[in-house]
Amino acid sequence: MAAPKTTAPIRVVIVGAGIAGLTLALALEKGPSSTQQIEYLVLEGQDELAPQQGAGIALAPGGSRILDQLGAYSELEEQLVPVSSSAVHDARGKMLLPSRSDTALLVGRRMGYDFGLVERRNVVLALLRQIRRKECIHTGKRVLHIDNSNDKEQPATVICADGSKYQGDVIVGADGVRSKVRSSMWDSVDKSINRDFDIQRERAAMTAEYRCLFGMSSSIPGYEPKCSDDTIAQDVSTMVATSKGGKIFWFLFGRLDRVYQHEEIPRFDQAETVKFTEEHADLPIRDGITVADLWKHREAATLVPLEEADYAHWTAGRLVIIGDAAHKMTPQTGSGGMLAIDDAAALANLLNKLNSNRLDYGPLTTTQVEAALSIFDTPRRHVRTTALVKQAAGLARLEALRTLTDRIVSRLLFPRAGDARADQLCGDAVGAERIEYLPLPKRSLQISMPFNPEQGIGRQESPLSRALWASPLLLLAVGGLVSMAAVVPLEGATRILDEGVYRWTSYGVQIEDFIPERFYGLSVLDNFSRPGVMRFMVSHGHFLLQNFSLFADYGIWYAIMLIESSRRSLYLTPVQWALFWGILNMKGIAIFAPIYYFAHYIFSPMSAFGALDRRLTDLSYTKTILPILSITHYATFLTAYLSPNLSTRQTAAFIWELFPIWISFLQGVLSYVFPSTMLQDRMNNPTRDTPVIRWTIMPLVVFSAVSWQYALWSSSFSSFPALDIFIPVIQGVQNLSFEQSFAETLKWDHVFFALSNVLWAALLFGDMREAGYIRHGWITIGLWSILLTLLAGNGAMLGLAFLYREEMLVVGKHRAAVLEDKEETLKE
Repeated sequence: MAAPKTTAPIRVVIVGAGIAGLTLALALEKGPSSTQQIEYLVLEGQDELAPQQGAGIALAPGGSRILDQLGAYSELEEQLVPVSSSAVHDARGKMLLPSRSDTALLVGRRMGYDFGLVERRNVVLALLRQIRRKECIHTGKRVLHIDNSNDKEQPATVICADGSKYQGDVIVGADGVRSKVRSSMWDSVDKSINRDFDIQRERAAMTAEYRCLFGMSSSIPGYEPKCSDDTIAQDVSTMVATSKGGKIFWFLFGRLDRVYQHEEIPRFDQAETVKFTEEHADLPIRDGITVADLWKHREAATLVPLEEADYAHWTAGRLVIIGDAAHKMTPQTGSGGMLAIDDAAALANLLNKLNSNRLDYGPLTTTQVEAALSIFDTPRRHVRTTALVKQAAGLARLEALRTLTDRIVSRLLFPRAGDARADQLCGDAVGAERIEYLPLPKRSLQISMPFNPEQGIGRQESPLSRALWASPLLLLAVGGLVSMAAVVPLEGATRILDEGVYRWTSYGVQIEDFIPERFYGLSVLDNFSRPGVMRFMVSHGHFLLQNFSLFADYGIWYAIMLIESSRRSLYLTPVQWALFWGILNMKGIAIFAPIYYFAHYIFSPMSAFGALDRRLTDLSYTKTILPILSITHYATFLTAYLSPNLSTRQTAAFIWELFPIWISFLQGVLSYVFPSTMLQDRMNNPTRDTPVIRWTIMPLVVFSAVSWQYALWSSSFSSFPALDIFIPVIQGVQNLSFEQSFAETLKWDHVFFALSNVLWAALLFGDMREAGYIRHGWITIGLWSILLTLLAGNGAMLGLAFLYREEMLVVGKHRAAVLEDKEETLKE
């Protein structure tokens, strides 16, 4: 009987025993037992693995989760001291932040893995200790080139300087910025052996504009652990972080005399290292500590050029490059090492799939390998990588004050940075790869910012796309302006304001309501307020019900706008300008509410709420909204309408016309009485504001609904049917009286305001449906909206829609979020 056929194992040769290479080797070694083991070989050019170079590496959640899957993280976690106190300084040592920040701690709170620095060599050693097949790792194997045969049935051959040769179905270049695998890949394309692409562009992709002296120092008196300090100055900057036992990792960046291309990038000797250090010895790191102190206490230090490259192609034939060989970035964002680990995980996944899906028993052909590797070299991965490279480059130049724009932005941005650093680190990590055939650590599943392959840097929704979706709101703003302009009785209003008296007849009695020329004593305030005071006088006598309902709905919008103005996800956006939007809307909510909604929608994609604390609002402001709004808006407009005394009504009307100013003033004052707990809440209780938001909006919803029902029932017993109260006339507007024209103007104001409320709510619900936060169909959503509008009015519908969204931001999860219950479902 014939012996059963056996499949030849896939053989992978990994060039480079750094972090990327060993991560891949360990991931392949831990392949599923249900398939034939992939054979691997690691070739390291140096004689020693993990030599002491004094380099630190930032451990961030994306790479840490992969290391945890591989069993290497626990050892590193013992060495890691989470950064808990950060600061940015200028060239004189002045701190640019308002105070030292704990923003880096937020990374661990959100994603389960702390941010901090460890020795780079210790990451290599941790990986080595997990590898069982250490006989597969060879040192002293300096690769000269790779023979990538024209024969698609033949494997590629790695040729080393000592004459040894190694064949592999796949050759992986994890050999850094001067990658021999990358050069061989280009050579094979030049010879038309493999896929065709622009080699000249690739060869010119690497440049260097900066250099970096990285080092490690022993503890310095007065520099406590868990700290990080950046210094920014003209053409020079530093990054320093203290770790366990007071050990200090530091980076001194300096701009080169010009931008160097790949072949001419300089190397630096010890004399140049000393000279560079002496030039910047007095640069402050923090109070009482300078670069000279770091140098004095150094244990190791190396001056290197900072190459930057983002190669457009990572594969050709049987060759593939990962890590710095594929993309090289500056260290400022701490993403380079984590992206190398990410590459290794992604490549391990597709090699495992290639191994699992083999249908024949023969060796892998080049065509089969190319098809598999093409999944690694996809636009999706390139987009994320390119975004990371550009982000690092931008931060490097910002901190070196490269341009006038950088100098201006640095002065404006750093004092207001907030948690931008944590947002950057989490944004870099949230879309990271995982090793698909290994279980995920529990700690990575029970977090407030779940990993999500559809979110993160390079995968954000385009603001332009959101602007296009929201563009109908701008059409509503134009429609509101045109409609109101067509009926507004400007001539009559101007005459009344000039005369200072509104004359009208009630039951045959001539009435004169005087409109004072002065109330605040400042012409700019009085002139701003008097048209609104006139509106109160006219509507009080002729169309009270409609205007009363509009003001009730307006209160809900204003409360929502105030809540959003203190939301963390909208920090440093125009949506935070509550006073600005409030003043604008006093001159036509139908015009400016849609514009506000347009801006809000652009800056509020669902990805902005990937971290639970990003939806948090500042309670020192949020909890004052209801009492302050009740006093400044509701009490004043009720008094302006219902008081039997004309003078009292006038006073209330004047006060109401500037209520956005009174709200801002009172909130500012009360913020000193009720200090902000935002810094604590974002860490420990990111939903603390939810009950306050509920109890702010619900009373206003009830008031709006009562006002709506009152208007409906009152109109049913009068000569004005409900439709006449709220629906503007289309024909015969030229024959309307002053009062009728005024009423029609406010009807159009109400109609376009209501339409913008509906459209904004629809856009937000569309976002939630797309992200998987809700699963209701549009018919269900539409029917509920109609029912609520009929029963309680448009304002109540707006308030309830807002509250429902708020609840979903707390309890809902993105459809692609990596969660514990989903993982358990997959296992089942």
